[in-house]
Formats: sequence, C-alpha cells, structure tokens
Amino acid sequence: MLRLELVATFDKEWKSGDRVKAKEMAKEFVDANRASLAPQLEPYTREELVELVGAYRRAGREADRRIADMWLLSEYAPVRVVGAIHKTLDPEALRSLVEEHSGEQLQDQ
Repeated sequence: MLRLELVATFDKEWKSGDRVKAKEMAKEFVDANRASLAPQLEPYTREELVELVGAYRRAGREADRRIADMWLLSEYAPVRVVGAIHKTLDPEALRSLVEEHSGEQLQDQ
C-alpha cells in the first residue's frame, strides 16, 4: 500500500522546505513502493516522464503528479538546463557596445 501521506509531505517540503530532505523522502517512497511503481513508471524515458508530469498537472491529478515527480527525483540525476540567447545587433551597435566595455576603439579592417 502506498504511503500517500508521505507524498503530500514530500510536495510541501519540495515547494517550501529543504530540497535535500525532499529528495531523500522521494527516494524512501520509491524504494518502499518500487514493486507497484516500477511497472507503471520504469518503461518511460526521462523526457516522457516530464511530459507525463505535465499531463497529470493539466488533468488535476496531483497525487499522480507528485508520485511521478518523486520517481524522477529518485531515479534520475538532475539535469542542468541551459540555452543560448540569440540577439542580432547591427554592426554599429555591436561596435559601440564593445567599445563601451573595453575602453578601446575597434579598428576597421
């Protein structure tokens, strides 16, 4: 039987408490319930699980969303999400920006 009180406590801890403690709670929950959770969640990739969490959220299935979140936290290492910001500057604006920060004039080539 799933310990659903731990699921709610995890969610509260994750949102406004100690994230390390929340991760420990997630691991404890998943380990204690692996036999019932694995057949449902193990077949999914990380990306599919993230999509599943979103689908649960949109459907208002908060208990399922929390359990899937706990599975993600206990079974996968964190991923640092980074991206590039692309902004196009005209050449004069770029020259002006570089000169402002370097204190040196750029030479035309």
